[in-house]
Amino acid sequence: MTKRFSGVDIDESAGEGRHTLRLGGELDIASAATLHGAISRMLARASPGDAIVLDLSGLMFIDSTGLAEIILTSQLCERDGHDFALVPGPRVVQRIFELTGLIDALPFLAPPADAESEDSTPPVVS
Repeated sequence: MTKRFSGVDIDESAGEGRHTLRLGGELDIASAATLHGAISRMLARASPGDAIVLDLSGLMFIDSTGLAEIILTSQLCERDGHDFALVPGPRVVQRIFELTGLIDALPFLAPPADAESEDSTPPVVS
């Protein structure tokens, strides 16, 4: 179910020991508290050992407050014994992780093999 809050869309799904929050829109100072609430609720429902995944692929923007919320989520997962992973966002979102040096410190999943690059030309459909 997708919920829209103050600039961020949050779509939560769970199954087979994995809880995923797919984020869309903007993760910034205005929406970080909303994400924090969603993460807190998800962690309360998760069983020990469940994986927690934040999917950033739908984000258009992230600021330092959003980045701090992601770091906090990683720390909470470590504290509670959950695996934690991030699905990479578009280039503009990934850039903040590169600039801060967190691209190698946070557990990003490899993008799917069939994912299109933002720089690639879309296929022509006849």
